[in-house]
Amino acid sequence: MVVVNVPFSDHSGVKPRPAAVVSAEAFHRSLPDVIVCPISSQPRYYRRPGSGDCPLRDWQAVGLRHPSTVRISKVLGVDK
Repeated sequence: MVVVNVPFSDHSGVKPRPAAVVSAEAFHRSLPDVIVCPISSQPRYYRRPGSGDCPLRDWQAVGLRHPSTVRISKVLGVDK
């Protein structure tokens, strides 16, 4: 898990959010970006996940304070 600036849906700004790194180490060695999926603590995504959501079972083990969901449908490339 990392913290990255995730853009608002209307692109009016960004907010620091936890994210899951989904790119491989080989990718990181050759390119300046990291591929991540943002993590949301919004209850609606955890209680009723959509097809692009993956609720984290062990959210406390990774240091999150609330039940959380990886938003797989919101893949982002961010600078290292």
